[in-house]
Amino acid sequence: EGSVLLFTVKNADSERVCEYLSKSGICVRGGYHCAALAHKTLGTIDVGAIRASFGVFNNIGDIEALAEALKGWKQK
Repeated sequence: EGSVLLFTVKNADSERVCEYLSKSGICVRGGYHCAALAHKTLGTIDVGAIRASFGVFNNIGDIEALAEALKGWKQK
């Protein structure tokens, strides 16, 4: 079992946010996820979105680490 969370960060380019998170040890995927029309509908066609996938081996600490890492994001 697992869950998927799709989100944006204040209209920041999703791939830049993913690069930042990667440096914090957080593995997520940014972009359009082979669904450009869905992003057009969501209004994220200019920046894409960030996808975090959670599985049975993830725990609350992983979610907290993602949230803490996102608090440190500063768009340049």
